[in-house]
Amino acid sequence: PSIFVGDLNASNTAESITRITSYWKDSYTQLSSSNRSGISNTYNAFSYTSGKSRIDYVLFRGNATPVDYCCNNKLYDEKYPSDHFPVYVDFKILTL
Repeated sequence: PSIFVGDLNASNTAESITRITSYWKDSYTQLSSSNRSGISNTYNAFSYTSGKSRIDYVLFRGNATPVDYCCNNKLYDEKYPSDHFPVYVDFKILTL
């Protein structure tokens, strides 16, 4: 299995993401809403508590299955630690 994580600076409808997700699966879209927590938008531009857009991805392929996805929009002392919210995914790795 392999996991590809990054700020790709493109929305999920951009041609670049469409091409990447023809090879890699997007953990966000592979999970039902009951297995996703937090908000959907990952980029906050230091000013949007609900996020401005989803441009950060956790992609995977092979013998990995996403179990839970979270985008954490917690503020620290009413400040943003970054212009992006942290995203994390729990995976089940299948062994042969």
